Amino acid sequence: YDNSFISDLITVDLETFPDYKADVVYFGTVAGGWTDDCGESNCWDGRMYRMVTRNSASGPIFTGASNQVVSKPSEWQGLLSGITPSGLNPSILYDPGQPIITAPTVGTDGIDFWVYFGTGRFFDEKDKTDAGSNATQSFYGIREPIGCSGAAFEGTNWLTVLNTPPLTVIPDASDTRGNIGLLPVGDVAIKLAPTPTEDTPNVVGCYSGTAFDPNINNCIGDGNDFTAVSIDVDNNETPLGDPPFDSLQYPGSFADFTEYIVGNNVYCSSGLADPSPGFDGWSRDFLHYKERNLGQATLLGGLVSYSTYIPNTNVCNPEGSGYLYGIYYQTGTSWFKDVFGRQPENVNTLIEEGIFLGEGLSTTPNIHVGKNVGGKAFIQTSVGQIVEIPQPNMPIENIKSGRIKWYDIE
Repeated sequence: YDNSFISDLITVDLETFPDYKADVVYFGTVAGGWTDDCGESNCWDGRMYRMVTRNSASGPIFTGASNQVVSKPSEWQGLLSGITPSGLNPSILYDPGQPIITAPTVGTDGIDFWVYFGTGRFFDEKDKTDAGSNATQSFYGIREPIGCSGAAFEGTNWLTVLNTPPLTVIPDASDTRGNIGLLPVGDVAIKLAPTPTEDTPNVVGCYSGTAFDPNINNCIGDGNDFTAVSIDVDNNETPLGDPPFDSLQYPGSFADFTEYIVGNNVYCSSGLADPSPGFDGWSRDFLHYKERNLGQATLLGGLVSYSTYIPNTNVCNPEGSGYLYGIYYQTGTSWFKDVFGRQPENVNTLIEEGIFLGEGLSTTPNIHVGKNVGGKAFIQTSVGQIVEIPQPNMPIENIKSGRIKWYDIE
């Protein structure tokens, strides 16, 4: 589309099987113009695209790697000709209507493929004061849509995830991935329990100022509790108890919340009584005025780490400042433990997703895994400082490489 350019690209082999053939290239775009040119409060635009290089004759991802077919560049344009609505290649993964200048980060939970990216721009001095540049920006975790034919798993179908308001009830088997929407999780609060586990009740709720509100409907639903009833032939209503959405409030464990987002109907037909495909992913708006994401995220051990930047218009202190965030990859919120290890004794407080980095512009965090527990994030700032942030509590602990077998040689 007009007045646009692409950002950094990332090429991904989704299967990482011995065929070693790339499946897809992801990239964002920046479009639009200055506020004084377009006359609107938010004139900047952007989309997340993917260019598929995987030939459909290779079969579904995870099941057809042994027969993966080589594709030629001259064939790429027509590889998605069989899908709707457009069949174009490159195709749009998601259209947030916000500028994207970083390469996304791609990972898998063993079932779905997740694409993580943030929005915002900072190319010019004018970006410090332009209303469009300073509009609210966001960070996204989006699952590639998968297709089903009855109970048969068809793999990733490369459809566009619609930018639509999410459902206010738990998605069910009649909902199609790509049409469900992203769950906004920026107002979801995770409380630190005395002995936290993923099944600890009453730890998922909402921010109410600096306090904890256990009513999750106040920040991810429509503000109302859902009541399930049965209506007989005489039109008499009989309450059926709390539906799954309300069971998230009480007891509200982190495992409940994770399943609410990712669902339980993982391969089209799981045989469950109430299968749910989950949401298409999650989104979270940045909290601070002028905050934006300018560097690629890092994914390690179930933790998505990314930095943000807040420019400063003060001529005596032009550097600005930033934050480092560490969020759980499937929920977009804090984990049920503080990944930064800041509150080992201060229980029943809210776990903050980010940590202040101080002065300077920072982009991509680098993660180092050594002999200590967890890892460390290193951030290079524009003032020449390298900030070291410990991340001792990784959600997935088995992240370190090491010897798996050996021989004794005499």
